[in-house]
Amino acid sequence: MKKIALIGILVLVIAAVLYYIVTIKKPAPPMPPPVVKEEVEKVEERVEELAIKDLIFTSNKDGPPGIYTIDLDGKNQIKLSGDSNSIWDGLPAYSFLTTGHRIAFVSDNLVKGRGIYVLDGKEIIKLIDGHDPALSPNGKMIAFCSRGPAGDYEVYVIKDLDKVISGIKSGVKEEINFLNLSNHPADDWAPSWLSDKQIVFTSERDRNAEVYVINIDGTGLVNLTNNSAWDGLPSCSRDGIVFQSDRTGNFDIWQMDKEGKNLINLTNHPADDRWPAISPDGTRIAFSSDRESEGNTNIWVIEKGRLARLTNQLVDDWAPRWTR
Repeated sequence: MKKIALIGILVLVIAAVLYYIVTIKKPAPPMPPPVVKEEVEKVEERVEELAIKDLIFTSNKDGPPGIYTIDLDGKNQIKLSGDSNSIWDGLPAYSFLTTGHRIAFVSDNLVKGRGIYVLDGKEIIKLIDGHDPALSPNGKMIAFCSRGPAGDYEVYVIKDLDKVISGIKSGVKEEINFLNLSNHPADDWAPSWLSDKQIVFTSERDRNAEVYVINIDGTGLVNLTNNSAWDGLPSCSRDGIVFQSDRTGNFDIWQMDKEGKNLINLTNHPADDRWPAISPDGTRIAFSSDRESEGNTNIWVIEKGRLARLTNQLVDDWAPRWTR
């Protein structure tokens, strides 16, 4: 009897298991979280909104340095560049075109190599070997730094940028025509456009770093700073130039007019203030500084005489550029 009872119980258990397998549906595999799509859409939206209210800058907040955008209230940091093949992306330059946004930056890419890349609309292409890119105000030209035939750094200009980018996109291999603008045995680097006809840059041709201005045809070279201190990394607006200088013993951000006169120490702080960027209308100045930090650098902004900290994180943020 016990055997019969056990057999009956076993039959009931097997039937119950079969009933569960047949009638109870297993849950479907979960769908990928929608946040991935939302993040992609946000990046695209941010690219569309860049010219309205934002800065772009370099940061290593997510590991290898990349290009980020941020609101002027310090919110909504979004990464615009960088992939698994990029060791680092940085030193961005920006220009707004009628056809969309154009960002040039330096990338050390394991597949395509190190050089200057361009985010043209939403497509990233490698332009040329070099660093320190600077897009002209009209976005049609680019200045950059690269080693010359003698091994020194020179400032070069590509005047037909639209044609070059169009050829790269279409796969047409043509020689890129560029002009050696600085053309001097000393190192020249860090160009910035004063207008579509003039460029300022850093040079050591007077045995220390100075800020020079030159016409884009190579004429009219003038030393604007002419000081025994280290002066360099200029950034231009329509009416003036900002640059970093250690003439007070540490690096501060200084401002001068287009003739190199009316110098003002804008920061005057014992910390090191570097990488200045003035907005095109001259009303705002961004820079990186290690003040009030744990040895790292963050982005600060001067507007209407008021100083505000834009980023506040235990990483390095540097090389800001205005998008308007």
